[in-house]
Amino acid sequence: MKTSSSFVRSGLASVLVALSLVACGSSSSGVDSNNGKAISGIDIGGDVTLDKGATQQETATVEYADGTKKDITSDSDSVWNVGDTGVATVSKTGLITGVGNGATTVSITYQGTVSDKKALIVH
Repeated sequence: MKTSSSFVRSGLASVLVALSLVACGSSSSGVDSNNGKAISGIDIGGDVTLDKGATQQETATVEYADGTKKDITSDSDSVWNVGDTGVATVSKTGLITGVGNGATTVSITYQGTVSDKKALIVH
């Protein structure tokens, strides 16, 4: 029984070590792989309200720990997101289109760093 119990403990320890390594790997997403700068945040402006069928161009700026900024609106490492595509859609370049009445959110992910979600309301 000692061998079996010891095997289970060592197997569990191996799994925990592997999970720790994976979790540690995700913390590197706060560094821009293009320039090595630490990312302190992403700004996508304020909440959005538009009519059904209307469009609005959004912009996104990454802010680095050294105080510099970079426009990432159409960057190949940026992915725009909306919470409910029945309310609105967003293109790869940040163009939002009102699809149906309702409320949802919009955000952008840049190299693993996600902006705050902003309210998006369509009338």
